[in-house]
Amino acid sequence: MVRVRPAGALGGGAAVVSPQSATYAVAGNIRLVDTGEGERIALAYLPNPSARFTILFFHGNGSQLGKDLPFLADLRNEGFAVAAIDYRGYGASEGHSSVAAIGTDARAAIRWLGRRRVRQPAR
Repeated sequence: MVRVRPAGALGGGAAVVSPQSATYAVAGNIRLVDTGEGERIALAYLPNPSARFTILFFHGNGSQLGKDLPFLADLRNEGFAVAAIDYRGYGASEGHSSVAAIGTDARAAIRWLGRRRVRQPAR
């Protein structure tokens, strides 16, 4: 269930969608990756040995990996290797979401891919 808090409830100008619990198991292509800050995030990796590129996918607010797995599989079937994370507080990831944590979570995913010699994004 998605819960939306109206903008006034937070004193800001935007509505916030509460993170959803996991609809997947941490097994197979989904593992927990250390953020470097004492918490772990769920990362799905769908390798494709013939892929020239790896897509690192970040879902929108109010989603989680379990909802996105069919889309991620479609990307892999189109010829890409695919990685995706659940931000802290989403799905099976530990901790609480924040703007600062999202950047740290993204860097943790890039480090994980780099340790596996997955092609790094161009800067």
